[in-house]
Amino acid sequence: MKHRHTFIIYLYVMTVSLALNACSSARNASAAYTPPAAASAATRIFLQQLQADMQQQKVRPAQYIPSPELMRQYAIQKTEEAYYVQGFLTLQEGYAASDIQDACCKINTAMGTMLTVQINILQLDRFLHDAKIKYFEIATPVQPNF
Repeated sequence: MKHRHTFIIYLYVMTVSLALNACSSARNASAAYTPPAAASAATRIFLQQLQADMQQQKVRPAQYIPSPELMRQYAIQKTEEAYYVQGFLTLQEGYAASDIQDACCKINTAMGTMLTVQINILQLDRFLHDAKIKYFEIATPVQPNF
């Protein structure tokens, strides 16, 4: 009888331990992606839609082609090398436009620390985690309501 109680306690402890481990793993998996603090709500929604679109197509980022709906909704432009979105960017104090210009970011207009830019859609998330970026708002086409 004593061994039976020990075995039941052992099973209970193992079950609780496995359940806690599973919850911890699920929490870590969902915490793996952290949206950039510099991104506006519209930009965060775009990043989520971009991820969902990629998962739906089941392709690697290098082979990804945005869906026509996503291209229309965010005015995504295709160049020879990649797909780009446009937006408004504010830099942290002490940084200039030349500090962020690289292959994934093309500067359209610079007004001090405020810029209009084109950013490679596959590099946007990484780009927004840069400490130089204070805020980014993705541009969306304006539809007149008559």
